[in-house]
Order: sequence, then C-alpha cells, then structure tokens
Amino acid sequence: MSEISDQSNTNEIIFRGGYPALVQQKIDPQDFFPSYIQTYLERDVRQIKNILDLHKFKQFIKLCAGRVGQLINITNLAQEAEISTITAKSWLGALEASYIIFFIHPYHKNFSKRIVKTAKLYFYDTGLVCNLLGIESATQVETHFARGSLFENLSILELMKERLNDGKEPNLYFWSDKSGHEVDIIAEWGDSINAIEIKSSSTLKSEHLSNLDYFAQLAKLDKTLKINRFLIYNGQQEGAFLSTSLVPLGKIKELMIH
Repeated sequence: MSEISDQSNTNEIIFRGGYPALVQQKIDPQDFFPSYIQTYLERDVRQIKNILDLHKFKQFIKLCAGRVGQLINITNLAQEAEISTITAKSWLGALEASYIIFFIHPYHKNFSKRIVKTAKLYFYDTGLVCNLLGIESATQVETHFARGSLFENLSILELMKERLNDGKEPNLYFWSDKSGHEVDIIAEWGDSINAIEIKSSSTLKSEHLSNLDYFAQLAKLDKTLKINRFLIYNGQQEGAFLSTSLVPLGKIKELMIH
C-alpha cells in the first residue's frame, strides 16, 4: 500500500490489485487479467500438474474466487466443480504451489474445545479475484456481495507482505468457534498475541469489536499471554476506540511497530 501513491479509493485498489504492471504502467485490468489467466492455464499449470481439462480447471478457479475468506469445504467444492475430491485437493495444491491462493489456518491455542479446525481460502491478488468474479470496474466493487471478503483479503495480504519484507514469517491465523464467534486474524509475533478484526466499513461501531471482546475474555484464562487488539478498517481515524487500536487500511505498516 505504501507504494501506491493514491490510496483514496479502496475499491480501485481492490479492483486493480498489486501486480507491478498494473500499478506502474496503468494497464487496464480488463486487458491484463484475461491474458494472465490464459498464460497461467496454458503454460505454468502444465508444469505443475498434468491437467487435461483446462475448461473445468478454469471453472474451478472461479469457484475458488467465490469462496474468498470462507472456510474451505473440499467436498462441497468438488461437487460443485463436478470433479472428485482427490482432484479438487490436487488442483488446490497446484494453485497454492503457483502462488495463486493461500490458506490461513486456525489458531492452535485451544481456549475452547469446540473450535473450528478448517482453513480459510484467500488469493494472492485481489485484482485477479475481481476478474474471476466478473467484476468489470472499481465502481462495481462497492456493491458486490464479496466486497467485505475482498477488503479482508487485501488487508491480510498487507500484513503478510510487511512481515515477509522484514524477513519474518507471517505467523497469521484466524480464530473461530462452533458458536459463531470469530476473530479475523490472530498474529503471533514475538511474545505477544495480536487479535485483529477487519471491517470494510469506514464508520466505527461498537459491535465491530464484540468478537475481540469475546476472544480477549477467553484468552485471559491463559495468564502467560499478552493480547493486543486492533481494528483494520476503511476509515481514517487513528488512536483507540473502546480499548482497541484503530488501523486505517493504508497505515497497516504502523501496526507492526506495536
């Protein structure tokens, strides 16, 4: 984000994505991504997996795009793609190995025995997701059903990139229980646990922090843990809000200082 001069339009950033050619040369995403997908399908994938049905594989990637930020149910995904579960696992592996998708896994501390143990699916570039979802302009991002997930995906990418560019492992997880309580990111950095909620809204509401409150109460049971609380959102206000540090999307780098 710090390399993008104009950060005023979050929808445009999500739509354009982060590939250098799109940011530096101002290439139209509608021109770039179809060529990128075609090149990827016809050349790179064949070096990783012997995928014979490229049409089905392309449809599979689109189905993955519709599941950004969701728990990955491989059986359900395979059924919808009309392929076997084994093939779905193999194709997910190919997408992960070629840096198209990645997974965020559940936080390993078992504060409750009824925690969710399935990973969540994300893409390495939000512009690619937009293209796969059929989004044709930044304006369409604003009202799209996946906007919240796309904003979350972008925020997580920023956290990952800041860590990796510092030569550190991302160490990003999520926490969710079977009762519906969920914290978007648990970042295990050093001796502290950073509980991070991500909201695409530009306004602040107390209910945005309810899951952070719940998690903090559970985490208090382990007196060895130090918990920091953050809210990444689409507004501009910094400082604190109800014991939680506010982090505008463009200021994620400053979160790393805590």
